[in-house]
Formats: sequence, C-alpha cells, structure tokens
Amino acid sequence: MKSKPQCAIMNDYSRTVDEAQAKEACLDGNTCVRSLLDVRRSIKGASFSRPHYFDIAEDRLVGECEKDDPSLRPPEVLPLLYNPLPIDLPTVHKDLLILAAAYYGDVDRYSRLQRPSTVLVRNEAACLARGIYHNTMFAKWCSLQDWARKRGFAVASAIEARFIMNNDLSRVPTSGNFPKPYCIWHPTCAASKTYEELARLRPDMKHQAARACVVANYFDSFDKIDATPDSALWAEAKSSLSPFYRKRIEQKASEQGITLASAGYGNEPHAEMAMWTISTLSEGSTTELFKAVGVEDLGGSHKDIYGEAAVEFARVELMVCAADELKVPYLDLEEVYAGL
Repeated sequence: MKSKPQCAIMNDYSRTVDEAQAKEACLDGNTCVRSLLDVRRSIKGASFSRPHYFDIAEDRLVGECEKDDPSLRPPEVLPLLYNPLPIDLPTVHKDLLILAAAYYGDVDRYSRLQRPSTVLVRNEAACLARGIYHNTMFAKWCSLQDWARKRGFAVASAIEARFIMNNDLSRVPTSGNFPKPYCIWHPTCAASKTYEELARLRPDMKHQAARACVVANYFDSFDKIDATPDSALWAEAKSSLSPFYRKRIEQKASEQGITLASAGYGNEPHAEMAMWTISTLSEGSTTELFKAVGVEDLGGSHKDIYGEAAVEFARVELMVCAADELKVPYLDLEEVYAGL
C-alpha cells in the first residue's frame, strides 16, 4: 500500500522527458544499455537514413573505426527465453527476446516486448512472418494492429496466407491492391473448395492455388483451376508421390508449347519459389554449439517461402537444450557423436 508506483517519464527512443503525462509502467527493457554508447560505426558503414533506434548521443554512432556491442550476445537473456518474464524486465539487450516472441507467435510476450511501431529490429519482419504462418491466434492479433501493413510485404502477406489456410477468404478482394501471398499450403493446407474459390476470386493467384492442390493431393481441384504450367508448379509436381500432376503438367506444356524450365531457372514471376517444394520445407537443424548466441546468429534457409530474409532459431534452441558443461566457445556435436 505504501509503495510508490513506477512511471514512464524518460523515452530513450525519442530522447524526451515527459513528467506531465507520466503513466504507470513496468520495466520492459526500453532503456538504452550503457555498452551501446561505446558502439561505433565507420563513416562508410553508417546509415544516415536509418539510424540506430537508440541514438542518445545524437551522433548516429559514427566513429573512426568499427566497434561492436558486446551485449548483442548477452548470456543473461537465455533463461528469459524459456522462463516466464518477470514483472520488471532486467536491463538487458532484449532484441533476441523480441525476435523469439515473434518467431514463435507469442502474443503476450511480443505485445509487451516490441519496440515502438516505428522501430524494427533486424530480422523482426522475417520472425513475424514465420510466427504468423505457424500461429493463427498471433496472425489474428497482428491483423488488428495498425502497424501490420507498415512492417513490409512479408508481414502483410503472411497474415493473408494464414487466413486463407484457415479457409477464410473474406479478406480477399476481387480486384485492387492486395498483398498476395505465394505460399498458401504450409504449414497447413486449406480445403479443396477454398483453393477453387480463391482461383475464381483472384485469377492472378491461380498458380498458388494449383500448387497448393498438388501439395494437398486435390486431383479434381487441380484440374478445375487449370493453371498455366511454370517451373515452380513443375518442381512441386515432380516432388509429389503421385505421378498424376507431373503427367498433367507435361500434357498442358506440350499442348501450349511451353518448355518446362529446370527448378529455379525459369523466367516466370515465381521461378525463385521452385526450390521450396513441400519435401524441403522442414525447418533447419544444427549441431554447432556456441557459448553465446544473439540476433546475429539467426540465419536460415527459408528466405523465399516466408517472403523475407532467412531466419531460423536452430542455434538458439540447441543452446537452450545443451548442458552447461558443453557450452565452450565452440563445439560441433556431430564431431563429438562421430568420435563415440
């Protein structure tokens, strides 16, 4: 009863102090950590159009030579990834927590941890897209946020894809601008009639709908949609266990005088998607164990399928699971297992 409330007065993002409209708040890691003040970027590598979200010294972090932030791989953040967040978050570099919340589609964590809507952490859009694809509730929540369409095509199209895979076409306009997603069959497939209706509503999405039918093995719907063969559709048909689609596409290509390009080498709009057949969409794994991980270690192999930069949490997940005695500067578990 006697404890005084905590209020948010200082804003390190806008470098302002507002005592008049102070609001009660918990500590959510929205303060600039001391180590960031020592980070320097060379004049050649500095970005003047997109400065760092914390620019306390108002110098765009420009210096004579490069100097990284040691807090980018903070070991104290790791337990916060798998434990409930405390009421007051410790003063840590929380970017990895933000990306994890987005990647796994955790509404509560992401809504609390995200930085202001004008600030995007590196790889955040890619993590959001992945979380939206894999979590309907997260997709719904994101669709209600004002910032959803401002965070890039990948986020907006991921929301549409998740709704389509849930058999809801109410957001699909028959004309006009629309963030058309390409992958509408992973991680789940919609009903066959959904793909047929999507192709009717948006003839410019026939290829996506037809490819989804190959993945879901919808024979009749594939024929009804009647998409023109392209290299991406051809690649999916070749990976299918059913010869039906391969024969159908070969027949159509022959009738229409189309030469089926090798996967990934066609000139069609979706040629770059040819490599991502359903047989290759399992998320990556790693045996490389590091002493610390951070936002710089989230590289992955699914650049095209989610429509953004490649991002995976394989290294982080291994780091969380590994016993403490294994956490040396670097260890390849594949070599360890091979030597047993």
